[in-house]
Amino acid sequence: MAYGGKNRELFQDLNVLGVNGANVTFEATPTQAGTLIYAAQNAQIWLVLRPTPGTHPKPAVISAGNLVRG
Repeated sequence: MAYGGKNRELFQDLNVLGVNGANVTFEATPTQAGTLIYAAQNAQIWLVLRPTPGTHPKPAVISAGNLVRG
């Protein structure tokens, strides 16, 4: 998870407890939660979903057609 113009990684391997629309709930310590709140209020946060260990996902093919069609 990274935020802001510095593209700094904040955390790895946070458990996702739930997703509701654009809201994601993580299992986090109070310190991690405070960091996430600060980052959300002061920068843009990007989330990266990584594959489960031991799996070998096929990379997605991105083309102009895929982007236009959704």
